[in-house]
Amino acid sequence: MHGFALNREPDLGHFALINPCGLADLGVTSMERLLGAPPDARIVSDALAFHMGEVFNAEILYPDALPGALAQASQSRIP
Repeated sequence: MHGFALNREPDLGHFALINPCGLADLGVTSMERLLGAPPDARIVSDALAFHMGEVFNAEILYPDALPGALAQASQSRIP
């Protein structure tokens, strides 16, 4: 099975026994390790949401916008 992981600043020791996608010689890394410091979590999540929306041609609703979006959606439904 395949999946998606974006490791911002994990304890990489926890990944010692993981063989990601059968690529045992490549291992797992983190953004912190590649950049020298962990990037801001909100910047990472916003950028990821934006690009996922672009790739999947989908509107991304951010948690702050959900209550208003849910209220608007419930008002626009036909009974």
